[in-house]
Amino acid sequence: MIKTEISKRIVNIVNDYLQSEGSALKANEQTSLFGSDSLIDSMGLVYVLVQVEGQFLEDGIVLSLMSEIAMSRRRSPFKTISTLSEFIEE
Repeated sequence: MIKTEISKRIVNIVNDYLQSEGSALKANEQTSLFGSDSLIDSMGLVYVLVQVEGQFLEDGIVLSLMSEIAMSRRRSPFKTISTLSEFIEE
């Protein structure tokens, strides 16, 4: 699966979460997933990661986004939707 398709899925998941929280904000590829400029809180990030793993599993693709490999990277794959998409594409 290519990065643009992965990003679209993640953007949709983040937007669904934001909507469920009553927010009118909309995510895009450059949306921060954590930190002071993130649109979502830590529970939102966990929700997004679980949903991403679940959607890919439905397609027969097993992901472990909370693995030691992901957590120990010098450049966090969770910085933005784009960096998470790049990590998944690898």
